[in-house]
Amino acid sequence: MIYTFTCPLESCEHTVMRSEVSDENTAAEELTAAAEQHLKEMHPEVHKTHEEVSEDIRSHMMRQE
Repeated sequence: MIYTFTCPLESCEHTVMRSEVSDENTAAEELTAAAEQHLKEMHPEVHKTHEEVSEDIRSHMMRQE
């Protein structure tokens, strides 16, 4: 499966992060790590906890067949 998360921040131009794993929990973990790195590099003004990023990912990630 492919799971994706698109950065919702306006200044981002909708960067898409991807995870290609077989289960949703692993995908959420990978996407959370990618999103945390993305925030550090592209949006240093945004300060979210690990839990907040994880909740965002789990709420908005999409599964593609």
